[in-house]
Amino acid sequence: MSIWDTPIKDDNKNTNSFPVAKPGEYEFEVEKIKGREYTPKPSSRIGKCAQIDLQLRVETPEGDVRVFDRLYSDPLTLWKMTAFAKSIGIFTDMMTPGDILQKAAGEIGKAYIKLIPANGEYPEKNEVGRYIEKPVDPEELPF
Repeated sequence: MSIWDTPIKDDNKNTNSFPVAKPGEYEFEVEKIKGREYTPKPSSRIGKCAQIDLQLRVETPEGDVRVFDRLYSDPLTLWKMTAFAKSIGIFTDMMTPGDILQKAAGEIGKAYIKLIPANGEYPEKNEVGRYIEKPVDPEELPF
C-alpha cells in the first residue's frame, strides 16, 4: 500500500495539541530558523520589516517540547530580536536580521517559557516569555 492510499477517518480526537512544558527557565536549541519579509495588514501596529520564525527544542524532564516564536525587526519589537541574539551568544553591535539567520541554527540559549492555557478549540501551548542573556565567558574577553 502506498502512503498516499492510507485511509483517513475522523475519530473526534483533538490532535492539534503538542507536548507542553511547565512555566520556567529552560535551555533551548535553535532547531529551525526561517526568515521572510513581514507585510503588515492595515490594522498592524508594526510596519514592513524582516520576520524570523523560530522552532526551539526545549528539553524537559518529561521529554522534548517544541516552542515556536516570531521575531520582527520593526523598531517597536526589535528589542526581542536583540534579546534572542544575546541569549544564544551571537549578538554584535550593528548586526542585521540576516546575520542572525546565518548564525543562529543549532545554537543553545536560555529563555523563560510561559504556558498559555487552552482557549475554546485551541489547546494549551508554550510561548517564550523572555530570552535570558548568555553570560560572558571571561576566557573569551580580549583583555
